[in-house]
Amino acid sequence: DLYADKVREELVLGDKPFFLKAGPRRLELRVTAKNEKGSGFSLAPGAAFLRRGDPWPKEWNVVGPFPGGDDFGYSVAHPPEKGVDLAAKYPGIGGKEVAWTKLATKEFLWLHPKLAPNARCVAYVHTYVKSPTDRKATALLGLDDAGKLFVNGELVWAVPGVHHLKVDE
Repeated sequence: DLYADKVREELVLGDKPFFLKAGPRRLELRVTAKNEKGSGFSLAPGAAFLRRGDPWPKEWNVVGPFPGGDDFGYSVAHPPEKGVDLAAKYPGIGGKEVAWTKLATKEFLWLHPKLAPNARCVAYVHTYVKSPTDRKATALLGLDDAGKLFVNGELVWAVPGVHHLKVDE
């Protein structure tokens, strides 16, 4: 329903992101029904554009490894889970001190080669997603084994147990 009682400067179509392959694409808007509040069937686009969205964050803050145990650390809240302090240092596996480091990536973040040890352990990753306005957003992520997603410190998604990576799960 595209009804509005005044002219909209921006119209966001859909509630999920979509990805286009390179090359020419046709954008077609069809008026298929009339809102009962409307006076007619009107659509007057002045311009159409698509914003480019990078499918992967390019910079991450990473800290770990922390002891994981049999459930890969799912049931243990290590200090970074209680609040992010990028200047903090923590006792990691075997008491070895770990600190946040920056990692740059061009695609998904694969931590195995970045952490030692990297089996049955916990790592925390942190990045910023900035929006010019308040809006609904969809986070697409996948993980290898158990994991949790926090947004602004609030737990919004959690998966216990062992499973294989599925991108955009």
